[in-house]
Amino acid sequence: MKPKSTLEEHSSLITDVRFSPSMPRLATSSFDKTVRVWDVNNPGYSFWTFLGHSTTVMSLDFHPNRDDLICSGDGDGEIRYWSINNGSCAGVFKGGAVQLRFQPRLGKYLAAAAANVVSILDVETQTLQHSLQACLTI
Repeated sequence: MKPKSTLEEHSSLITDVRFSPSMPRLATSSFDKTVRVWDVNNPGYSFWTFLGHSTTVMSLDFHPNRDDLICSGDGDGEIRYWSINNGSCAGVFKGGAVQLRFQPRLGKYLAAAAANVVSILDVETQTLQHSLQACLTI
């Protein structure tokens, strides 16, 4: 199948991709340290480019019921909360996030995983609620 359009705005490899649960939006993260939000119905260009990470953005997720909120995590363990409404950074949390996901349906919590630790963050207060560490045996 021949593609109808290409996502040409990232300057490096794409590391993650997520659909918005409530709008025709798609978000991508990249080795180029950016997060981009695309209109699925008109994907020829991104309508938001979020800048601020100092290293590769590894993971991202849309909030399940707040249309304006997306988060991203980078290789240095920084999590950024972004407002889709105005394109600004709504908060920063240091705490590890090679992978991150919002709690489905409710979105009260964000789980962020790095190495053998899973951090559970309260989205509203942007504070660490729990830290779970895996016991590694060799």
